This record gives sequence, structure tokens and C-alpha cells, in this order.
Amino acid sequence: MNLPHMLVTCQAYTAACQQKEGFIDEQATMIRLQPWTLKACMPLMYAIYTQAHYHHFFLAQQMQYTVEQTLFEQLRVDYPEREDCHIFFDEYVYPNASPAHLELYAMLPLPLYIDILLTLHERSQLVDERKQYKIALGQIALCTEQRDIAQQLFVCAWLDECMMRCQQQLEPVLSFDWILQYNVFDDACVDRLSACFQTRRTFANDYDYGIEQFLHAPIQYWPVAEQCLSLFSIFYPEVAWQTQTLQQIEQRFVAQQTYVHADTPNTPDFATIQHLLQLYHDGKYDTLLPLTQKLADEQHVFALSLLGKLYFKGHGVTRDLAESYYFYKEAYMRGDDEAAMMLAYVVKAIAAEQHETTVYDIYPLILENTTQESITSCLIYGKWTAMHGEPFQHEQAIFLLEHAFLHGLQLEKMHAAYLLSQLYKEDNASLAAQWFNIAKQHGFEQTSYFSE
Repeated sequence: MNLPHMLVTCQAYTAACQQKEGFIDEQATMIRLQPWTLKACMPLMYAIYTQAHYHHFFLAQQMQYTVEQTLFEQLRVDYPEREDCHIFFDEYVYPNASPAHLELYAMLPLPLYIDILLTLHERSQLVDERKQYKIALGQIALCTEQRDIAQQLFVCAWLDECMMRCQQQLEPVLSFDWILQYNVFDDACVDRLSACFQTRRTFANDYDYGIEQFLHAPIQYWPVAEQCLSLFSIFYPEVAWQTQTLQQIEQRFVAQQTYVHADTPNTPDFATIQHLLQLYHDGKYDTLLPLTQKLADEQHVFALSLLGKLYFKGHGVTRDLAESYYFYKEAYMRGDDEAAMMLAYVVKAIAAEQHETTVYDIYPLILENTTQESITSCLIYGKWTAMHGEPFQHEQAIFLLEHAFLHGLQLEKMHAAYLLSQLYKEDNASLAAQWFNIAKQHGFEQTSYFSE
């Protein structure tokens, strides 16, 4: 990708949009029929962002998302432990994730660091955060001799900057100085960026440094430090937790846990979550139930939600929808949004004579937690409206789901489109079919996300 040539093309394209009425609409129609590569899409995306063509904003976001997914797949490094690592990502890394933690994550082996950057990028709803993740991924690509991928990731980060300024109604990015610092086909740029990445001491390439950090350095982010060491133990199982040194580190974490988590008693430690998940997946419910109950009595959110699942499924206990409802609701009240999703299924299974009372019981709580700033809360409101109707408002649900579809990530767009198809099913079969097809295009048939 010739960056200087591409930048000149963007400038010429933008000038044509200004001079010829309807030019950008024609180009937006034509681009839909072409393969979406960065080279093909960048001039149109740049024009949309810098000239604030809001009616094509969704198209630009879709093009950029498609391009980025292709680049991300080329960056991933396969390793046998990936599935185990993603269990930890889902259950423990995400709740404590923050761009401020990237310095600690960078201590991990490179495949894990790449996976964390990609998963955090996917979950983030903040454009500025996603920009920083792309820059970090671009530096990795550069230092692993993938110059073309690095260049395209830096360009995508620059487009994030353009989009962010457009959303905030600030002056557009008309200068290319910001992106020229990432011209990876300029040897001076390459040397500077490579040095920036390669001089970082990591747990993977400097084992003694990592041990020293975990044993003696102040642990500012205790949960993240524990994540890093635990993920390291998965990647190198023959080493981790077997040496006296690593046992000392574990003891240090345990000693600091009470102090660090004094204000957050509902956050279970990583080892506990790992143990409970393993017992659940192995079907050892006799051992799992008393441990989970004890943690639930201490108001651990993960344990409350897990108990809700055990009582709903009847795993290790007699199925009890009232108990399941209680524990899921307690988990939701303490911040577990997924518990609100599962509550919708629990209430659906409750006897008809109790259904209306139960829906009206949960409605104020869901309404209080619903904001446009939280895509998940929009999906929760839409799901309850689709499954239970009043007192949830149909029109409000459609507005929130359309907002979630416009601003959400891939899985959130799929969920929103599916729920919109359900809301329109009775009143507008044609529109319902359109939204269902959109949900399929976003991967609906390839996921079990909507299963109980």
C-alpha cells in the first residue's frame, strides 16, 4: 500500500465530492458491489468522516469493520491453549480490562498479548480506545515483519481519529501529519517504531525481569497482575506454579487480596473462578454447589449468577425457577448484565399465573439501568420487550435496538437485528424478514448466543 499516493487520492476524492453534487451518493452505491479492501474504501471513508456525511456513516463503519477483521485474522497466532485462555478472558479479564493495563499485558507471550488486544478492541465501545489498540497491533505487525498489515492498521487508527472528531463535531483531520509518522515503508519510521516496541521488556522475553516485577514491584493493578501470571501459566504449564519462586508470587497475591479488594467484596479472585468453571464443565455439582453457595452468601456476583444457572438448569439441584430468579436478579443488581438476559428466559418459564407479577417486579430495575450510553442495556430492554411485552414499551424498544445496531459491535449488531425482527414479526412481516436477514449476515446462524 503506497501511503503517499493513497493520501493524494483521498484529497482528490474529497475535492470531487465538494464539486460534484451527488458524487458521494453514487460512490456509496458503487462501493457496495465491490470487495471491501482498505485501498478501495479509504477515499470514501475519509470523505464521509471529514465532510460529515452522516447519512453514509453506517456504511463507512461497516467498511472499516470488514477491513479490520481481515487484518486481525492475519495477525492471530495459533496456539493449543487458546480455548482455555478465552475462558479466562470471558470470565475475568474483561471485567478488569482497561487501556491503562496494556503495559502489564505486554509482559505476556506475544500470541497472548495479540489475543488480548484483539478481544479488548472487539469489546470496546470507545473509538479512542480502539484507536490505541490498533496502534499497538500495528507495532506488533511491524516488528514481526508484516509491514503491509502494520501500515493498514495505522491507517485504520487514523480513520478512527477522523471518525471521532466527526462524532464530536470538531474540525476534521485535514492534515496527514498524524499518519505519516506511521509510514512503515520509510526506513527511518520503521527503525523508530521497531525500537519503541522491541525495547519493552516483557515477561515472555525476559523471564527474570517478570519474576522480579511480580515479587517486589508495587502491584498497582492487582487483578491484572494476577491475570497476567495466570495466563502465563496456561501458556507455559510445564513451568507455571511449579517452582518455589512462582509459589512465592502466588502467596504475595493472596496476602494482598484482602487489602486490594477491601472495597469490592463481590469480586471473586481468579483462581476461584477458574476452579468453579472447571467443576461446572466437569459436571461435579456435589463439590461445586456448596462452594458456590458459600461465595453467593458473601455476595460474589459470579457465584450468584452461577447459582441462578444451576437452579434454572437443574444441575446438581432440583430445578427451582423461583430460586433461579432470585439469584439472577441479585447478580443483575450487582452489575452482571448477562444475568438480566438469562432472567428473561427464567420468567418465560414461570407459571402463567405468576408471569405478569414477576415481569412488573423486574421492570423498574431494568428501566433504571437502561441508557443509550450502554449498548448492553439497550439490548436487555429490547429482549424483555420482545419476550414479555408490557409494561415494556414497544416503540422505546425499537428506538433503543436501532441505536444498538448503529453503534454496537458485531455481536451486538447481530443481537439487535434479531430482536428487531422479533418485535416486527406480528405487525410488519416484510420488515421483520429484512432484520432477520441482517442478523444472519452478522453471524446469527453461527452462534449460540441466543440459546438458554
